[in-house]
Amino acid sequence: EIENAEVVDGEECFRKSKLNMVDLAGSERQSKTKVSGEELKNAIDINVSLTTLGLVIESLISSKKKHVPYRDSQLTRMLQDSLGGNTKTVMIANIGPANYNIDETISSLKYADRAKSIKNKPIVNEDPKDAKLRQYGDEIARLKQELAKEYAEFGGVAPEPGLSGQAGYAGFNSEELEEKLLEDRVKEKKKLEE
Repeated sequence: EIENAEVVDGEECFRKSKLNMVDLAGSERQSKTKVSGEELKNAIDINVSLTTLGLVIESLISSKKKHVPYRDSQLTRMLQDSLGGNTKTVMIANIGPANYNIDETISSLKYADRAKSIKNKPIVNEDPKDAKLRQYGDEIARLKQELAKEYAEFGGVAPEPGLSGQAGYAGFNSEELEEKLLEDRVKEKKKLEE
């Protein structure tokens, strides 16, 4: 797991990444490998994990929404994010050109073809508070640009910073500001009536 901290718009943002590298052993056929004892038990475990992985892939690409059996093996539980989560996933299928391995080669290619049908839509993992702050910062910047554009169109000058933020009213407290605004509106109304 990799964690990255960076400062964006004066705020510190944290992002986390995870890298899974798994070497999926090929189907272990006892007739070819001639293993026994503990090695045979390991080969059986590998085949069970690969079968479960195949079921998970089939569930993910199926048009019917059904249960995805991630918990049925340690392999699929570990690869849950990679298979159907918020990740980018790469699968490399190693195949052999020998006629002796033709069954395994075809099986691997079918497996890879099904796996490439899984569609994930990864998004950046960041703290929701950081994302909201970034969104608010973008909105404020957009509104400032819009306000400056409005003032420029009407030949005005951008407002001075003050309590109200309106041009010509900086330095007034809130009660004085309300009175001043009311007076100005009354004056404008009288001018329009004349």
